[in-house]
Amino acid sequence: MKQRRILITGARGGLGTAIAKALANPQTELILAGRQAPDALAHELQARAIALDLRQHADVARCVQELGDLDGLVQAAGPELTMDYAATFEPGDFRAGLETELLGLIALVGGACDGLRRRRGAVVALTSAALERHASQDALSTVPKAGVTAYLRALAKEEGRYGLRANCVAVGVIEAGMFLELKEEQLADNWLASAKANIPLSRFGQAHEVAAAVAFLLSDQASYITGQTLHVDGGYSI
Repeated sequence: MKQRRILITGARGGLGTAIAKALANPQTELILAGRQAPDALAHELQARAIALDLRQHADVARCVQELGDLDGLVQAAGPELTMDYAATFEPGDFRAGLETELLGLIALVGGACDGLRRRRGAVVALTSAALERHASQDALSTVPKAGVTAYLRALAKEEGRYGLRANCVAVGVIEAGMFLELKEEQLADNWLASAKANIPLSRFGQAHEVAAAVAFLLSDQASYITGQTLHVDGGYSI
């Protein structure tokens, strides 16, 4: 019998896939969500796949309610972004990130909150180490994630009386997903060398290292941790 039910958004991405693999076990019912249902991954992990567009907020809340009570909710979804200086962007340039990462998370929690209370569950969202130490030309990524961090701190403060926990995992440069695409298309060798030089561990991270942090925060081992941000960044944010 399954003992836990966990929803992972962004499960088609590199980090979402790694998180799903880290959480897969016979006692956990995994629900893997993406704008296109991650059917192949779900088949591999004996999980359930659903299509979920986090920009459709009313549909998101309704869908999550229909899934049943959750023990865990992981927000790992995010749109594809470009890198440029903050002053060059128009207000509309931030819409995709805000609608998917921040407002999408709010819709997810709106649909899942009653069940998370009943199950004394946990919410974990991926954010960025650049919120602690700004990385140039990263505003499209960090601005929505700042809202995510503030929202989950509020959730932790207000819902702790029900046993509901909420935390963030702030990731540094991870060799997965969007970074690999940017590396091929936009990032020069000197940028990569400079970025690595700013990391005390002198290397980029791996997706499984982020997944391990998420799994920890969802587990009973983290039962007294809420409202916090765990940095998985090789020391970049120091």
